[in-house]
Amino acid sequence: MDQYDLTDSNIPTLSRILKGSIVTSFYCTHHKKWVNHDYKIAGYKDHGYQYELTLQHLDTNSKKHLYEGSKIKIRRPLVKGITSNDIVLRGCGGGGGGR
Repeated sequence: MDQYDLTDSNIPTLSRILKGSIVTSFYCTHHKKWVNHDYKIAGYKDHGYQYELTLQHLDTNSKKHLYEGSKIKIRRPLVKGITSNDIVLRGCGGGGGGR
């Protein structure tokens, strides 16, 4: 699990790099506590004077908007691994042949 402190300078970069990653919790600066819910990083918005990181709730269409000073904990998405179906064996195709 990775934790990131949001700043106006890193929100656009984090949004691009981590888009689609699952946020498992975020620090609510208003209530001064961690909120444990699963959200997906959906993007960001530039308000001209500050950036906003947009999180999409996984179960509903509700969104959370986080600003500088917030913290997020994320679980990176799994990268598809190679399975036996993905491997093409060269020189081992078909049966038969031989002398």
